[in-house]
Amino acid sequence: VYSPYFNPRLRWWEIAARFKITLNAKLLTLNAGIIECQILDISETGCFTDYTGDLTEGDSIWIVISCSGSEINCLGKIVRKTVIGEHVKGYGILFNALPMETLYKLRGLVKSLEKLGAQDREGSIAEVSIPEDFSEKGKSFFFQLRYKIRSMF
Repeated sequence: VYSPYFNPRLRWWEIAARFKITLNAKLLTLNAGIIECQILDISETGCFTDYTGDLTEGDSIWIVISCSGSEINCLGKIVRKTVIGEHVKGYGILFNALPMETLYKLRGLVKSLEKLGAQDREGSIAEVSIPEDFSEKGKSFFFQLRYKIRSMF
């Protein structure tokens, strides 16, 4: 009973908010090379792509997401492939080992999508609705202060 409350990997009931948005992306894999696709939804922990080719669950991939003139580079793992009968075809990708700068960009994107009311929508939100400075919004006050102090010395 103790472990689930203090180990976030065991807290299955806490799921990151997903936001429906169509973004261009590239998947880089060992077997298939560079694959052009689209992101159909995104969260701080992963995304869902519309790619319907052959990938294997458990494989590591590199994903480059294009959004409002910026690129978000993430290492990910294929965690889910849709099955016959599901409405949308594609793959679920879990982000792994994100550097701080990438994490800040993802948080900024998610915060921008929250403000636009993109969570739990029927339709997708347009990329043009996202401000170009979304990556700055993911940085905390203390993170920004740290760089200001460093530049003073």
